[in-house]
Amino acid sequence: PTKPLSRDEQADADLQSLIASFSSEVASHVQTRASRTDGSDLSPAHAHSHETANPDIGPTAAGDISPDSLFPSEMSCRQAFDSAFYCQSLGGQFNQIYRFGELRGCSEHWSNFWFCMRTKSQPEEKKASMIREHYRQRHVKYKVGPSSEDVWQLRTEPVEDAFNKDPDLLSDEALGIVRDDSAR
Repeated sequence: PTKPLSRDEQADADLQSLIASFSSEVASHVQTRASRTDGSDLSPAHAHSHETANPDIGPTAAGDISPDSLFPSEMSCRQAFDSAFYCQSLGGQFNQIYRFGELRGCSEHWSNFWFCMRTKSQPEEKKASMIREHYRQRHVKYKVGPSSEDVWQLRTEPVEDAFNKDPDLLSDEALGIVRDDSAR
């Protein structure tokens, strides 16, 4: 019979097995990348998944500065559904009232979801171009129409001495306060 490991020995063994699993994953990743250096066995579906760490950001191929690289080529239908569902919830409607002062429709969110569902049956290249075009149209729409940022007005003159004066030390006259002394 083998004697049970102490707590420290068990922790060391677990750490060694974790390090070994990381080492094997890194080795397989390096081997996979080495076999794909010519790109011959890299399908378009996998090309974007390896290049794009965040699906909200477009492909980041080395040296790609084209306008298409600004828009994502992947879209999460689950995220689109969650967004549409939240929009119709009580919390979503409260946010609309708070941000825009009115209830807004959720049809755009549902349109995004159904668009995503329609792209599922398309070939990868066509799907990617459809999604990029969809995001391009959304980007143009938000830059042209009204925005919640419209409440801010651009300053034409810089603020001078905004925090240099202590209001407790200033006289009423300097603060612009007019007091009615006849009430005393």
